[in-house]
Amino acid sequence: MNGLAKASLVAAAVTAAIVSFATRKVASTPLSSLYSSNLIARFVSTPDQHVDVYQVTLSKPTSVEHFAKAFFQSPVFQVERVLLSLAGAAKTTDAEIDAMTFASGDHVATFRVIESKQDEILFCWDDTEAWNGHSWVAVKDNGHTLLFGSTLRNRRAFIRRVMPLHLMYAQIVLASAKFQLERTTS
Repeated sequence: MNGLAKASLVAAAVTAAIVSFATRKVASTPLSSLYSSNLIARFVSTPDQHVDVYQVTLSKPTSVEHFAKAFFQSPVFQVERVLLSLAGAAKTTDAEIDAMTFASGDHVATFRVIESKQDEILFCWDDTEAWNGHSWVAVKDNGHTLLFGSTLRNRRAFIRRVMPLHLMYAQIVLASAKFQLERTTS
């Protein structure tokens, strides 16, 4: 094995360890535990629609607005915002996110608020039939539990192949949002 191959193996092992450590407190939420009134619940029975929900617990309570701000300003999502802007999405600054109320129609990069309630916000990131993606943030347990869910039309073989990466990323970005919240509220 040459030096580049060894370095690649070490980098992969270190990355796996970091991801494992960062997401150790993130739990998958059974879709059966969602209330029918949850904004994301409407997609659970939609044909060819993948739905996933993850949760993590906070020591201090927060509101869904603070969670959404921390989510979009988290270290991991900062990178995603840069990548999205390079791909042509509108740039959104931290100051713009700080000023948001997450009312219907508000935009963060490619994400548009389509509905919000006291403890949850539903975003649509593509209205086209081919992709039809949504992100959902919510709080429960008096603001001590953060929930992050996503939906994706999974008719295409490509989507089914990259789904494991999506599921890992969903956990990483939720852990990053928790980190951001704890960093800004301590």
